[in-house]
Amino acid sequence: ALFVSGGWDLGRGARQAAFDPAARNETGTVAGPGSLAPAESAAGPGADRAAAARDAMASAGEAGSAGSEALAGALGPPAPSRRRRQGADAGSDAGDAPAKSSGPEGGDREADGGAVLRGAALTQALEKALAEGLDDGKLGPLQGLLISELTLDGTRFSGEDLPLLFDALLAVDDFGLQKLVLTHLERIEGLAPEDLAAGYLDYLESSRRPHHSEEIFQKLARIGGEDALEGISDIFRGTESPALRRQALSALAEMGDARSVPVIQEMMRREQDPQRSGPYLDALARIGGRDAVGTIVDAAVRDSHPAALRALREITDRESAPIVSRALSVRAPLEYQREALRTLGRLADPGTAADLGRYLDAAEGRMAQEAISALGRFQDPGAARVLEQYAARQEDARLAQLASRNAQRIYETIERARQGTRGARP
Repeated sequence: ALFVSGGWDLGRGARQAAFDPAARNETGTVAGPGSLAPAESAAGPGADRAAAARDAMASAGEAGSAGSEALAGALGPPAPSRRRRQGADAGSDAGDAPAKSSGPEGGDREADGGAVLRGAALTQALEKALAEGLDDGKLGPLQGLLISELTLDGTRFSGEDLPLLFDALLAVDDFGLQKLVLTHLERIEGLAPEDLAAGYLDYLESSRRPHHSEEIFQKLARIGGEDALEGISDIFRGTESPALRRQALSALAEMGDARSVPVIQEMMRREQDPQRSGPYLDALARIGGRDAVGTIVDAAVRDSHPAALRALREITDRESAPIVSRALSVRAPLEYQREALRTLGRLADPGTAADLGRYLDAAEGRMAQEAISALGRFQDPGAARVLEQYAARQEDARLAQLASRNAQRIYETIERARQGTRGARP
């Protein structure tokens, strides 16, 4: 455990060492000093540092900032974590923050009297409870403090307690205690999103049992930003846990950032079994864009991959329509033809009307009907003309009649839209 500004910095090592296979444990997460459960110990440098911390805590007692200095000296320089690196980059690392004042003025009443704690007194109580949990595995004081400091409208902890709260989140393996800490973090007002993102990523990468990983991935997706995107991508590429990889992929899809497309494509290529690439294709469909849709179309045309065909139905980006239409031909698998026609009709991009017209000229039977129906969903005169020209030279009376009806429906829809626009004018 690494001491930082009166707190325990249980963050993991630098990003470049994040996914060293030798450092992994059985859960697929990265083992490190902060992944030890409070009731456990480990041989080696981590145990020596923990022992030094316990000795320093015993000698420091309730000495306030002096106790912090004693602990810091016993532990030596802290290992970098996302939170610590971020603070250094911003010139506002927790280690550079002014020490909180200690003494009676730090709280409303004395801590030992069951009083409401404030400021430095509350921070010292949290520090002490966390140290007891790490030292002896006694989680009762930490749990009691976390429960008592919840209020009806928030939490009594402040942004200055953020490092300690995240250290507590990393230190404990208990599902309920982790949830208590997360509840406090959610209720602290005025926290910078990048600070929360850094702490959440430390939790996902360093906690031995990140019970709430799915919730945290979704929080990161909502926070957004370059740091969150990079951190989630690192976990997605590097974790050996199928659950974490699936959750990270879902978060990338939720963020919808085109910069994650190459990462998803890379991981999809690594899959030994092409039939397991369904979640990747679904994520690409949610993100959209030409590169993403190109991958989906390739999988659908080349392999008639069921997941790729399903992903076509999820595409909502009209700019992707040309990619879908270019791969449309009577030589493509029948399953792709059907889904591509329905997708193009739903997107109704006027730029694809000519492609659909060429397909329609070569199509027969049911697929010709699908193409006519797709063009009929366009609200564009160009699509209506394609249908009229097809009807004029079509020998099959049923197909010609169907094309004429759809062309007429397009013109009627356009006229209604124009009348509605005129009627809305003052």
